[in-house]
Amino acid sequence: MHKLDFSEKLNEKPSYFIYKIWEGFFRNNLHRCDYYYNQFLDGYQLQFGKEWDNMDEDNLQSYPKFHTIRSKTGLLTEDCELQLVINKGTPNEFTFTPTLYVRSIQQIWMINEPEGFGFTVNIDGIIRTDALIEQLAINDGFESLEAFKTYFKQKMINGSYSGFIIHWTNLKY
Repeated sequence: MHKLDFSEKLNEKPSYFIYKIWEGFFRNNLHRCDYYYNQFLDGYQLQFGKEWDNMDEDNLQSYPKFHTIRSKTGLLTEDCELQLVINKGTPNEFTFTPTLYVRSIQQIWMINEPEGFGFTVNIDGIIRTDALIEQLAINDGFESLEAFKTYFKQKMINGSYSGFIIHWTNLKY
């Protein structure tokens, strides 16, 4: 069993990752989704004394999260069991989904071209179009392509980022 850790805050603001991942489950018609959602929400409330961060209806940016992008995969391989957690390795560790399986892992490279020549994304050796990059950003839970670019530009070393897209659904690019 492998654990992927998610943060509840990103740049001092709620990340809504738990909410966005569950939104992805609902959109993919996860078997008994309502039941599981309520079970994990109740467990979270028992452990933390509050509900996890939900996006309010007035500002609903219901961007589902169907995968995650990480710089390393560790021992993750396709078909291995996966737990999505917060606070990994601490007394407050909490698993917020049923056990999942890694459906696929794709290699990703991002380059922020100097002098305003653009932001390039290469997945599995193929340079992707702006439309597909925007869909990647939305599917990764970002509210916009610009938010995606801003986040990953901070992670770049010498203008590039190399990592992996870890899929827990059948989605692939």
